[in-house]
Amino acid sequence: MHQGRLQQYGAPREVYTRPANRTVADFMGLVNLIPARVRRAGSTGLVALGGEHLVEVTLPPGMAESAAVQMAVRPENLRVTALAPGAALGPGVVPGKIADLTFLRNLVDCHVTLDDGTRVRVQVDPGQRLEIGLSRGRPDRRAPLCSPRAPRGPGQGVAFV
Repeated sequence: MHQGRLQQYGAPREVYTRPANRTVADFMGLVNLIPARVRRAGSTGLVALGGEHLVEVTLPPGMAESAAVQMAVRPENLRVTALAPGAALGPGVVPGKIADLTFLRNLVDCHVTLDDGTRVRVQVDPGQRLEIGLSRGRPDRRAPLCSPRAPRGPGQGVAFV
């Protein structure tokens, strides 16, 4: 319910993973609302985010090419991955820089700034060694990158609001 109107009805897992709109996504817990642009429409489409980095996702019906969208991605559905200097970016990988880390016992809350300035929240295993300031392009450091948490199919854990 929001302003006296039912926003979405469904099983808790469905509402959490496929929110009908921004209000539902935010109400159901932590969520990254990432600006993106549709580059290829269709059930399995491509969106550009973090600049022009392409990510394959399942798009809802009616999405048009070049449409500006917001991807709702939960922090637990992203991961930070190290990449050797000079290594090519794989599909679905978006470069960024670790801006902040908070150890919370069972997880580390990590804030990553993407190349276009978008800030996303990622929750990682506390055993993963990360440092603030790690980024792509530094010859002496491995680079953290945001990518969908594997194993998943295209767009799993991603909704458009």
